Amino acid sequence: MKTTKGQLGIYHMMIVSRFFETIQDFINLEISTPKAKGNMSKFHYNPISLDTWSRTLFTSLETLHLYSKEDEHFPEEHFFKKIIHYEIPYSEKWAGNKKENEEYKDVVLDKDTAKKLGKIPEGVTRIGKGCFYGNDEVTEIIMPNSVTSIGEN
Repeated sequence: MKTTKGQLGIYHMMIVSRFFETIQDFINLEISTPKAKGNMSKFHYNPISLDTWSRTLFTSLETLHLYSKEDEHFPEEHFFKKIIHYEIPYSEKWAGNKKENEEYKDVVLDKDTAKKLGKIPEGVTRIGKGCFYGNDEVTEIIMPNSVTSIGEN
């Protein structure tokens, strides 16, 4: 579909709408712009948190993004992948229970777990504040490629 200068095409509306913050933003776009009808059904992931009602509007979801602990997990549905964006403390329990189709974006290593493990495990994305502070036993730290942030001390 050809667009004139200064107008968004259908594809570009979808790209812009992925930065919306509420379900009402998506609804307003579809109501106010006839070209945007069915915009939500084109998404294969949810760019915003969903509840049971708003989930019905995103009909093509393959990947579920969870932005906070309060987000609905939809355990009765099977998703190709679940991506968890909220903070998850690393622990041996977490490491043993990680599901294959889950990806964690904010896994934090704390001081007690670091001392117990004696290393930074693969999958940790953030070293917590004071994680190695005052630990004289540590003479070398090998930083896995998964670490993207280091806290104070």
